[in-house]
Amino acid sequence: MPFTDAQCHDHFSRAFFKSCQTRDESSRANLSVFVAMGVAHTRFYQKYSDRIAQTRRELGIGLFWVRTGGEVTLEEEWRY
Repeated sequence: MPFTDAQCHDHFSRAFFKSCQTRDESSRANLSVFVAMGVAHTRFYQKYSDRIAQTRRELGIGLFWVRTGGEVTLEEEWRY
């Protein structure tokens, strides 16, 4: 059974928060890391991705889409 819109909002929000937290922790530890999120490519996740796309890119947080059948793609060129 697919996730509901509310579940996708919760998952996406938590993944974005964890990505921001990881960036902060690595910065404080003087570590250079790549931070990314990975979610299923569904209309609900796409909706939430679209709403924060510019900020996510400015923060250097990558986004991997997991498609039906297991194909994984990076949304765009990853800048960090």
